[in-house]
Amino acid sequence: MIADVARLAGADGSPFSSATIAGGWVFPAGQVGERADGSVPESFEEEVALALTNLRGVLEAAGSDLAHVVRIQVILTDMADFYVMNRIYRDHIGQNLPTRFTHGAALAPGYRVELVATAVVA
Repeated sequence: MIADVARLAGADGSPFSSATIAGGWVFPAGQVGERADGSVPESFEEEVALALTNLRGVLEAAGSDLAHVVRIQVILTDMADFYVMNRIYRDHIGQNLPTRFTHGAALAPGYRVELVATAVVA
């Protein structure tokens, strides 16, 4: 059964779901460091922390959490930010060590990091 979590997570009218649940798995949309008012923090550190906080919120709305993430993809606009991202990531992800793939790519204007995860429903 597939359930659209966007209704549960309070999506803002974006043309996609906040997450999809299918067969005991949660597939959140890519999460960026955007505040509820649409702004992005000036500091990269705050942006990464907010992206992780946003991911946690979507996972929780879908019946999961960061401890149940099995794979995560980190997209950076500048790979020179890798070590800063990694430090903040470790602080948020805790003892759960999902497989991870980090790469550099262009993102929507204004964003420097995006997280794409797959989790098990808790």
